[in-house]
Amino acid sequence: MNALKIFGFVAGSISANAVAGRVLCGGLCSRSLSISGGADDELRRKLKEGTSLNAGEQIWIVDPSTNTPLRAGDRSEMRLHKLCHRATYIFLVRPSDGKLFVQKRSTQKDYKPGYWDPTPGGVVGYEESYELNARRELEEEMGLSEVPLKWCFTFHFKDEDVDCWGDAWEGGWEGRPEDLNVQEEEVDKVECMGVEEILERSKAEDFTKDSMHALGLWKDWKGGWHGGKGGRKAFVGSNSIY
Repeated sequence: MNALKIFGFVAGSISANAVAGRVLCGGLCSRSLSISGGADDELRRKLKEGTSLNAGEQIWIVDPSTNTPLRAGDRSEMRLHKLCHRATYIFLVRPSDGKLFVQKRSTQKDYKPGYWDPTPGGVVGYEESYELNARRELEEEMGLSEVPLKWCFTFHFKDEDVDCWGDAWEGGWEGRPEDLNVQEEEVDKVECMGVEEILERSKAEDFTKDSMHALGLWKDWKGGWHGGKGGRKAFVGSNSIY
């Protein structure tokens, strides 16, 4: 799998030297919290107090240029100071029609509460691999533990709210949203949407920008990009690999 990664410097495993080379956040911590569209004073207060959802979870803080692990950090610290971290993005496809399972994020989330998110997944924990995180998050959020996942690509995303190195994965599951055993504290509901429907609805409804960026890359990847040649091609219906 690692040989296929589009960013050659992104290592799948972490060396002992990298772990030993933890550094303080330094200038990164000077950045102030800016979470738009749904974050209010209450969320800011909870983040500062460390009482937000999963606030004390230990995660990887990584170098934004190389994805090299720097140190462990609290999730609330990462959100407050927009520190670069790792996250997984899972494209869960229904093989019969090529639609994606899109979740509505709960209002308890510390990032984009109440937004639509076309990719289940989450922040990678300290000393946790991307693959382990993808499988864990799919089971925790959607109640699915037996879905085969394949790695697609790695990418960097940064905007005014988040800075992360994402790992995109894909899996197929033939079912209905109502059949899922969702994690209620993190997921309000799930709907099946085609790629074009997601793009159209995102014009009027709130969708997470990082996942929408991942969706655009995934469309290219499905169209034959694979880190090299290929143009844009929407993944809908008969274009499914299943």
